[in-house]
Amino acid sequence: EEGHLRQSRKIKGFEAAENMFNRIFESNPEFADKPAEAVNRADAFEVLESRKATPTSAQKLRSLLGSAWDYALDSGRLTGDTPNWWRQVQRGRLKSKGKIIGGEHQGQTRRVLNPEEIARLLAWLPNMHACGRDLVLMHLWTATRGAEILSMQPEHITQTGQQWWWTVPKSLTKNANVAQAVDLRVPLFGQALAVVQRRMASIGASGLMWEDTKGKAYSQHDFSTYIYNLQPYSPKVTERQSTGGLVLPVTHWTPHNLRRTASTMLSSLGCIKEYREAILGHVQPGVEGVYNAYTYDAERVEWLKRLSDRMQSLMPK
Repeated sequence: EEGHLRQSRKIKGFEAAENMFNRIFESNPEFADKPAEAVNRADAFEVLESRKATPTSAQKLRSLLGSAWDYALDSGRLTGDTPNWWRQVQRGRLKSKGKIIGGEHQGQTRRVLNPEEIARLLAWLPNMHACGRDLVLMHLWTATRGAEILSMQPEHITQTGQQWWWTVPKSLTKNANVAQAVDLRVPLFGQALAVVQRRMASIGASGLMWEDTKGKAYSQHDFSTYIYNLQPYSPKVTERQSTGGLVLPVTHWTPHNLRRTASTMLSSLGCIKEYREAILGHVQPGVEGVYNAYTYDAERVEWLKRLSDRMQSLMPK
């Protein structure tokens, strides 16, 4: 745990993995007391089977334990002939049935809002609170991750000539622990620039660009919960409707679907995969990722400007 997870994950990721391990150890005391080299195929099968009701969680546990055994084998803490059963058992059997909404599994969907839905959502934005509204705009105009947007600080914003840039330090990106990863450079246009300038001009005593009504940092969980509670299948919506509360006109989407929507829009505009992957902040795989040090700044400017223009055309007139 100390030699592998703590070094390879961010604090929240490490804590989530640690909590998952602790729950398994508490519910499987015999497994917890067993030396790693004594764990057999049946042990691995039973541990994963105990989590089969939540397939996504079981998949993560299988991956975590497989990585732990790999690390132990590489470091010599386990002898080379010790099998890594986590890589072999339950392969292909831990499949998610999708998110449960209204008591029903939705299946594995890759939700993307179409232009008509984007237009309806943008027209409805004045009904949202300030953080919700601005986060929707930032997701659609920049295609960045929610955690990256919410980590934004004034010193990350710069201006070169007429062009405004938001630079996300590598340490605050999802790729913080990837050797070949770099800072994420995001040119700001249209609504994205307006959001950033508005938030920089209204920073209060907390010094935060994104804060809740109590002056505390607004989190990705806060935003996801807020969007869920505006959906018609949320129990809280039922309560609000009885008093004339509002419900989203475009349903069954999450904040991450907005990033996917922006990426899909880039593709529809003709942005090739190489440029789109750079804009999304994905690390290039294999040898390409090691030897290609090009920043793609010019391409980011060109295609995020095109994305901004397209999104702006869907804004209410």
